[in-house]
Amino acid sequence: DQDTKLNTAYYIIDTKKNLKEKGILESDGGFIGIGGNQKIKLKEKEFTETDIREMTVFPLGGSKKIQLMSDHPEGSYEFEMDDDKYVSLKVLNVDDFWKMSKYLVISTK
Repeated sequence: DQDTKLNTAYYIIDTKKNLKEKGILESDGGFIGIGGNQKIKLKEKEFTETDIREMTVFPLGGSKKIQLMSDHPEGSYEFEMDDDKYVSLKVLNVDDFWKMSKYLVISTK
C-alpha cells in the first residue's frame, strides 16, 4: 500500500478555459488579464490517477500549442511532435520528473 502511494501521481490535460472552469487554474494579479500569474489548485477529483512506474508517455492529442503549467525539471521530459503538432509528453527520467510535484497539468490549444 505504501509503495502504491509513493508511485502515484495525478495528471490533467485540457484547454486553459476548461482548466479555469474546473477551478484548477486561477489567475493571480495582473491588470485586465495582463501580467498575472497562474496558480494551480489541486482538486484531485478532476485529475486522472496514474502509476509513475507504468505511465511515462502522456498523449496530447495533436495540439498546436501546449503549456506545461506544473513544475518539472527541464531535461526530465521531452515533447514529441508530428509536423507542427504536439503528440505527447515523454518522461525521460521518472525520478527527476516527479520530484517537485506529483501533479502534471498541461494546457492545450
